[in-house]
Amino acid sequence: MNRQALQTFTSRFPLPDLHQAPDDIRQIMPEILEKAGFDSAAITAFSGLSNRMANVISIRPNGAFFLMGRVPRK
Repeated sequence: MNRQALQTFTSRFPLPDLHQAPDDIRQIMPEILEKAGFDSAAITAFSGLSNRMANVISIRPNGAFFLMGRVPRK
């Protein structure tokens, strides 16, 4: 997916700001995520492992992907 398509997709489906959600929703969010099978520790561990493995075998991200979010929009 190119950058323009990604921006179009995310602008059509914006994510809500959880800091502005009502207190009752913020309090039950961890329980909902747990029931859905979302394990943040496992996702974090996998991310760390995959990043280390890519570094060990010298895989580098392509230029366009690496610069996403690092340079100002035109």
